Amino acid sequence: MKLIDCCMFNGDEIVKMRLEYYKDFFDEFYFTESWYTFSGIRKPFLYCEKYADWFAPYKDKVKFHILEDMHSANAWEQEKHQRNSVIPRIVSEHEDAIVFCSDADEFYDLTTLPSKEKMRQMTMGEDKVVHVSMKLYQCRFTSLLPTFTWTNAFFLHTSLLKRVPNIQELRIYKKQNNYTLPSYCITSGWHFSYFMSVDDLVRKLESFSHQELNTPRYKDKDNILNLIHSSNDIFMRSIKIDYKSFDDPIHGYPELFRKYHQKLTLDGQL
Repeated sequence: MKLIDCCMFNGDEIVKMRLEYYKDFFDEFYFTESWYTFSGIRKPFLYCEKYADWFAPYKDKVKFHILEDMHSANAWEQEKHQRNSVIPRIVSEHEDAIVFCSDADEFYDLTTLPSKEKMRQMTMGEDKVVHVSMKLYQCRFTSLLPTFTWTNAFFLHTSLLKRVPNIQELRIYKKQNNYTLPSYCITSGWHFSYFMSVDDLVRKLESFSHQELNTPRYKDKDNILNLIHSSNDIFMRSIKIDYKSFDDPIHGYPELFRKYHQKLTLDGQL
C-alpha cells in the first residue's frame, strides 16, 4: 500500500519545505497546476516549469497534472475543477493507496499521525475519511491564531476515493452529494497560511478564489508588512494572533522547519 500526497501548486515556495519534510513518508506526490488562476488569469508560464529545480531532487516521486482549459469564470468553480481534476488519474494509477488531500501549506505532523497499519484500518478497513485538525498560523512560524483550528485537510483510501471524487466538497463541507460521510477527526499538524513574500502574497490575492479580497486596501505592500510585524491580521479583522517564539513547545516543530524559518527571516519576507 502506497501513501500519496495530492495538492495544487501555484508557485508557492513553501512546497520546498513540504517536499523535504515528506520525502521519506510519501511514496508519490501529485501536484496539479493550471494555465489559469482561479480568478481566470492566463499565466505567462507554468510555475512547475519555472521552479523545476525545486522538484528535481524528488523527481522519481513527483508527478504533475497540468490543466490547459479555463473551466469557469466563477473563481470557486474554477478551484473546484482544478482540485478535483486529478482524482480520476490517481484512482486509475493506484488500486491500493491512502491519498492525503490538502493544500501545499497544510502540513501533517509526522510524529502524531497514526501508524501506517492504523491508517489502513481507519480508511480501508472501516471505509472512513480521516479529517485532520491543525493549528493555524498566518505569515510566519511565530504567529499563532490560538482560537482557530483548521480542518480542511484529510486522507482516505482509494477504494473510497473512487466513490467520492468531489474532494472540494469533502474538504470544505465534509460531505459528498450533501451526505456526511462516516469519518474520524484527528489532531495533527499546522496550516501555514500566507507563508510567502509580500510580492507573492499580492499575486495570491489576485489569483485565488476569495476575490472579495483582491482590492487596493488589502494589497498595499507597506501596510501588509506593518501588519505582519505587529502580529495583526493582514486583512484587518478582529482576530487574535499570539506571538510565540519558534522554540515554544506549543508548536511542536521539527528541527527541519528552523531552516525555512531562518531563510524567510533573512530574505526579509516575514
